[in-house]
Amino acid sequence: MNGPLLEMHSVGLRISRSTLLRDISFALNPGEIVGVAGSNGAGKTSLLRLACAEYAPSFGCVHFDGENMASLNLRDRAKRLAVLPQSMGLQFDFTVRQVITLGRSPHGDIGGAGEEVVDQALERCELTNFADRSYPSLSGGEKQRTQFARVLAQLLAHSSRKDLSGQILILDEPTSALDVRHQERFLQLIAELRDRGCAVLMVMHDINLLSRCANRLLYLKQGEMLSLGPTAEQLNESALSDLFEYSLKIRAMSDDAPPFVYPAPHALTS
Repeated sequence: MNGPLLEMHSVGLRISRSTLLRDISFALNPGEIVGVAGSNGAGKTSLLRLACAEYAPSFGCVHFDGENMASLNLRDRAKRLAVLPQSMGLQFDFTVRQVITLGRSPHGDIGGAGEEVVDQALERCELTNFADRSYPSLSGGEKQRTQFARVLAQLLAHSSRKDLSGQILILDEPTSALDVRHQERFLQLIAELRDRGCAVLMVMHDINLLSRCANRLLYLKQGEMLSLGPTAEQLNESALSDLFEYSLKIRAMSDDAPPFVYPAPHALTS
């Protein structure tokens, strides 16, 4: 596939009298992960909501594979773009399998091929033994893994599909409730999706996790895009300290380990 999958052109968002985003322009390409970072209230979730057409831009435009996002058929868009929000308020007594099967709704194949995809998602997210468990009875991390499996089931047209170069995955704080093991498993899965051509736009507060998987980092501050560039260039003490308005340091752990971002000692008392 040639060209970007998702493009924002001078996008702004205004709700009531509040301007949440101003003049955002970037492109998301097949086979890459763009990580979005910034302080609380910087506009990260609003940016994702524009990217998936939950919000319409007040200014500028959002394109999906060269077409205006707002003009696309909802079912067709849902077959190619899956979204994992920060929280899902599902209270029905569905089983884990039933929740994941909701991801097949755009494809209309609840039986047969759809069941194969759901089985695959259960396995990939280490939920096979939870398939018949009641969703409301799960822990926060188990619910988050179930919701991630749901969007995986939505992304895959069929279980044998390898090329995902026409697909977009949008994730808002996907590891917030996960333990260390499942955070690492999540990073593996995201890297595999990227290597199969899927484009990923993701918000994470943990800059260390985000920098380990993102090809590029987009920094948002007070609704404006400070910078966008390769992760290695964006990961510097000056830029990060400005982004979070807090003194941060970076330490190279070893030649074969990623750099580690940590608060400067005594930063709060200085």
